[in-house]
Amino acid sequence: MTLNKSEKDYSTSTMYQDYSINEKLFHWQSQSRTTEESLTGQRYLNQVASDGNVLFFVREYKKEGAFASQFTCIGFADFECHYGSAPISIV
Repeated sequence: MTLNKSEKDYSTSTMYQDYSINEKLFHWQSQSRTTEESLTGQRYLNQVASDGNVLFFVREYKKEGAFASQFTCIGFADFECHYGSAPISIV
């Protein structure tokens, strides 16, 4: 995820609302066309039941100067709740 997005670097369909809620919770949005019913959506929403793992990689900005910014692994995530579809908002 890239936290601080610029309209010059991203299209309106990829300006996802990804942000920290507090020390333990993070709000993340799926790809813009992912619905709750899709295979990808079901994989996200049924993480616990399917014994899946979600590993978060985050960077603050897309670029630092002329170079792409590096991602930092912040660890595994557990599904808390979701709302919406296309994109799905996940906590």
